[in-house]
Amino acid sequence: MTIEQTMVHHNFEFDPQQAENVARKITPLIVKYGGNPPPWLAKYMDEIMAVAAIGMLGLSSYMQVRSLKIKDAELAKKAKQAAA
Repeated sequence: MTIEQTMVHHNFEFDPQQAENVARKITPLIVKYGGNPPPWLAKYMDEIMAVAAIGMLGLSSYMQVRSLKIKDAELAKKAKQAAA
């Protein structure tokens, strides 16, 4: 849900059937490790979380800049039409 609402587009939604399929496929892994990362991965969780945080900040910044550029283009188009 977080990805849907903050990082892609406010009208974007995952296909419910595909999301359910992914949930079904990862359930054994979650059960296997009790919701925790595997031991070999646990020692890198700080690094993984840092990369994820930086990636989310970068992606959300990109999406915001993209949205602002689209709005600027629309305003410029309206201004050009009004001047004509």
